[in-house]
Amino acid sequence: MTTSNDLDTLRAAADSGAPDALFRYATALVAAMRMEEAFDVHSRAAASGHVGAMIEVGRMHLYGVGTDEDVARAVQAFERAEAAGQPVAGYFLALIGLGGTALPRDEKVAARLLAAVQAGHPPALRAAAIQFGRKRIAYTLLYSPR
Repeated sequence: MTTSNDLDTLRAAADSGAPDALFRYATALVAAMRMEEAFDVHSRAAASGHVGAMIEVGRMHLYGVGTDEDVARAVQAFERAEAAGQPVAGYFLALIGLGGTALPRDEKVAARLLAAVQAGHPPALRAAAIQFGRKRIAYTLLYSPR
């Protein structure tokens, strides 16, 4: 549990506007279940270029945590993070793409999932295991010698 003293210290550091300090403070606010405040601080960190905060803003928009659910804004946040080189953002975009409504269900889904697997993102590893565990033909096509 984050104590109020910890939050005060983190808030004071975040007052500098440094993206890392903002991110640490927002993360502590989430731990303290102060989601609306956390969303605001994560948004400031994301606007300052913090890639982790971009992902958190995307997740908060995607699931309506601390803000209204807004899939279009979630996609924008994830796309910014992906463009900054964060493969975990691509994982979320792949999930959204599987729905085929907010993003197309196209070849980018597999490429994004693969990038997240290669980065070692545990949910992506699980998703790939489930996908290929159920589809022996797809696994054979991808990995059998030609």
